[in-house]
Amino acid sequence: MKEGEPFVIAVNGGFIPNARYDTEVPRIARVVFGIGELTVYVDRESLEVVREDFPPMLSVNQEDVPLAFFARPEYAFLSAVIWGTADTAMRPEVLGRDLTLVHNPKATAPLPRGWLREGSEYWDDNSQLQKRAWWREIVAAGAAATD
Repeated sequence: MKEGEPFVIAVNGGFIPNARYDTEVPRIARVVFGIGELTVYVDRESLEVVREDFPPMLSVNQEDVPLAFFARPEYAFLSAVIWGTADTAMRPEVLGRDLTLVHNPKATAPLPRGWLREGSEYWDDNSQLQKRAWWREIVAAGAAATD
């Protein structure tokens, strides 16, 4: 690894049971940013939803497995993480559509947004998780071209 060059780790969860089923915030983004599960607060009297949020989750099992890698200075060398779920038996109709790229906001050599124009891309924007679904844009552009 040369100093100043981006460094990306790719992880394939293709053989992990149920890895293809994800939530609004993908597991890989929750792991690297330390985001917990969606928590919904309901007023007991009115049964109205008062608030929804994703509380911080800095470890699994009370410190056994650390999370929030992108908040740790020792991971500044890491530009991004790519997560995919394709395997030999189950692959997306379009190669790459299953990919999720998550940018490290504290990377010493960051990747530009749009570096991988397939799948989905996530990044931190002033403590707000942002998403761009490249695959939807590609599908929409293809549909517009055939009209």
